[in-house]
Amino acid sequence: MTPAQQEAAVLLAVGEHMLRHPDLSTIHVVNGPDGRGSSLQISAYRHLGELTEAPAVLAWAKTLTDPVIEIRPAGGPNEQHVKVRATGTIAGIAVEVWDVDYGDLGRWYKQHNDDEGRYIYTTISLDQLAAYSAAGTVDGVS
Repeated sequence: MTPAQQEAAVLLAVGEHMLRHPDLSTIHVVNGPDGRGSSLQISAYRHLGELTEAPAVLAWAKTLTDPVIEIRPAGGPNEQHVKVRATGTIAGIAVEVWDVDYGDLGRWYKQHNDDEGRYIYTTISLDQLAAYSAAGTVDGVS
């Protein structure tokens, strides 16, 4: 399959997925050149009522096959916001759906880096992301 055909397959699968789940927030689709799948960046329009940040990732995660939820800092070490991502599959195609959350979700991040100093993701459960999204804080959520 050529790169163009691979991209077409991803776009077709994601398009069909969004037609089946019309309440999902809009995204930017980026194909991963390293074979890990496609990255779907949340590009929601809050003024149109779309979900953003953790609730948007949660909505997408609930529609993926075998979702895994992970967080890591999105900025420097003194910044609070985190990248929250859900990885899973759509029609057998590996995808990552992500956004940046500006609440206190980063308090669940377990500080650790790889040998080159890059942040390593901390895994949280779908239930934790749902509870955080409902409460708007990690306070009182385990």
